[in-house]
Amino acid sequence: MTWGDEPAASGDIRRWYAEVQRASAADFAARHQGLFFLAGQPRSELDKVDFRTREARSRLEAAADVARSEQGEICVIPIEKSPRNPYKDRISIGRARNCDIVIRHPSISKLHAHIRVHEDKSYTIIDLGSHNGTSIDARQLAPNVAERLGVDSVVVLGTVVLRVLDAERLREELVRRLALSSERGSSSLELSPPSRR
Repeated sequence: MTWGDEPAASGDIRRWYAEVQRASAADFAARHQGLFFLAGQPRSELDKVDFRTREARSRLEAAADVARSEQGEICVIPIEKSPRNPYKDRISIGRARNCDIVIRHPSISKLHAHIRVHEDKSYTIIDLGSHNGTSIDARQLAPNVAERLGVDSVVVLGTVVLRVLDAERLREELVRRLALSSERGSSSLELSPPSRR
């Protein structure tokens, strides 16, 4: 899955919205096992990708990047292995095109983090010493130390904000956004803070 290079994700999100409208909650959950990232699409010239990872500058500028990532259309990113990646025990995340989850954003390192899915179906994330770091729920991760990923966790890779959802929570969020969009008569959908259960 590639995110951030082009607005192709708008077609992807339309597919998710269409499925939510036609599938029952049970059918949707049965069809989509595992976890997902929900991400805002970048819209700034500052988000253009080049060869080098960009410094996350100051906290104030990083906060502006975070705010920008919460505007515009959203993208659903399944947390899963790519069939082309040879490492079966981990899901790689980074800017490089050979990662399992490709996030084409200048604050993301070429190989930023790994996610592991354990036998008990729990997930952990490991920052690989990335240039701009990784945090979960506002806690900065130490490099090469596994941290548990849970539903409704907010993960920040560089300055890209991702919400972790399971199929049930993903469907709830998509249904909520569809309702908001139709109320506003708008096609622009914004990320909202997670509701804690």
